[in-house]
Amino acid sequence: MNATDVGSMRGRVEVLRAQIDSMQVELLERTRSLADLQEKIARATATVHSSDGSVEVVVDASGATVESPSRRAPTASIRRQRWGI
Repeated sequence: MNATDVGSMRGRVEVLRAQIDSMQVELLERTRSLADLQEKIARATATVHSSDGSVEVVVDASGATVESPSRRAPTASIRRQRWGI
């Protein structure tokens, strides 16, 4: 192997290192982005109401029902209206 071959190989190695560095940066960015999206999905909720508006159901990302903040006030209001509590 002569000096020209060694120089050529070093040049190729440097190009490959630069490509690998670039790929690592991109991988880290995508990993962070994925983690952010996973967190948003985990916090996601969906709310539906019955056609007459008397029932509201809130579910989390897994489909489990969760307490709706707006659900407490109407319930207390309905109790006062119906039973004077």
